[in-house]
Amino acid sequence: GIGAGLLVGFGLRAVAGDVPMSFKSSPDVYKVIAENEHVRVVLATWKPGQKDIAHSHPMAAVYTVKDCHRRIHKADGTVDEKQLKAGTGRINPPVKSHQFENIGQAECQQLLVERKLSGGKQVKSKDAAPPSFKASPELYKVIAENDDMRMVLTVLPPGLKDNMHSHPMTAVFTINDCHARISTSDGKTRRVDNKAGSARINPPVKAHTKQNIGKTECRHVLVELKK
Repeated sequence: GIGAGLLVGFGLRAVAGDVPMSFKSSPDVYKVIAENEHVRVVLATWKPGQKDIAHSHPMAAVYTVKDCHRRIHKADGTVDEKQLKAGTGRINPPVKSHQFENIGQAECQQLLVERKLSGGKQVKSKDAAPPSFKASPELYKVIAENDDMRMVLTVLPPGLKDNMHSHPMTAVFTINDCHARISTSDGKTRRVDNKAGSARINPPVKAHTKQNIGKTECRHVLVELKK
């Protein structure tokens, strides 16, 4: 878990501290659900009263999936308490050794999209189509951003179709079950069915539209890589 007040930057994608990363320290809490050479997608879930083991984080985009009342235990013995509201997001620089404790009465859950040290594939889209949040700003809301990553919350009502747009390399987390039709600029279409709680990392995507063909809202968190 990551908390305000202990954020220390050590470079764009550096790992902070000399303790293991979260998914190695507490694999029962932190589950890696998608990964490539650029990013790691981790879903963290704490039961009421649960406290994880000391760990560190690289730079990470963090989205609160379920309300959290948490206490951070820092390596120097100090603590920090905060209530985090579901649907909020932030992008944190690397974080040194700490422990996260759920002091609430309900399960706490956060999504972490962590930047990794290695480079590799092209992450930017070379398409002329605008990004999603410019093509359909009423459907795609930027909720956190820095020079490296952009977090976008997308809500697509049943039957609605967005405007033609493109994406850079993007980590996608599905908040609720979604059934959609993707139409590309060459006239081709395909159906996509995403299950709540699933994640994937997409390469850059050229011009396309997305239509919700289900009966409920399609809600996703997108973490786009800017470089």
